[in-house]
Amino acid sequence: MVKYSYSKRAEPSPEGSVGIAREEFIENLRENPTQSEIELFSALVDAGIEFKFQPVVCGYVPDFMFRGKKILELDGIFHKDREAYDRNREEVLKRNGYK
Repeated sequence: MVKYSYSKRAEPSPEGSVGIAREEFIENLRENPTQSEIELFSALVDAGIEFKFQPVVCGYVPDFMFRGKKILELDGIFHKDREAYDRNREEVLKRNGYK
């Protein structure tokens, strides 16, 4: 059986806690995935690869997380004009051992 998971409850991170509005934002992301996320999710399930879908990691919500603290972010329209935010996210994740 393929193992994938996500927690409905957002967890606090080393970078700060997750508030109620943030939990609603995260839930909305999970309930409304992009077409690319849906296609990759299906391909990973079909391939039998274990992953977490949109987990809360250090206060951020990457699209996919795999064993070994490996993160995959699908940069689509949501990331347009957010280069500084994305760079900061990447630095925080790297400081905390994520790849």
